[in-house]
Amino acid sequence: MIRRAAGALAPGGHIYIDYQFSMHPELLFRSSGEMVIWEGTDREGNSGRMFLTEQSFEEPTGMLSFVRNFDLTLKDGRRLERKIPSKKHYIQLEQLHDWLDSAGFAIEKEYGDYAGNPIGETTGRAILWAVKKSVGK
Repeated sequence: MIRRAAGALAPGGHIYIDYQFSMHPELLFRSSGEMVIWEGTDREGNSGRMFLTEQSFEEPTGMLSFVRNFDLTLKDGRRLERKIPSKKHYIQLEQLHDWLDSAGFAIEKEYGDYAGNPIGETTGRAILWAVKKSVGK
């Protein structure tokens, strides 16, 4: 995605990246129980929840493995249940910096949350604003 953005942008163009981030991703997925992501009822009367189970983190590869569980009850009484095995590559901030630099971007701003705080142990995001450098810079 970063290389494609670099190819599409003229020098001086910007890329904005906002992703969930933790300095310790292994702690996010250490629970052996369920991790509820959302739960509630919509305005149509459908209710349900999505939760994660079977979470594991492979530190050498940065891969998260988990099962997404959907348990929904529709307003007509029908029940839908789905279990979706999932994997997600959890990139570290240094890796993102390297990708941006190798694609010809310079980071202009970097935040750990929408209030503009620095990325740290307690922030939940990495928000980066980068500019495509001119050739030769």
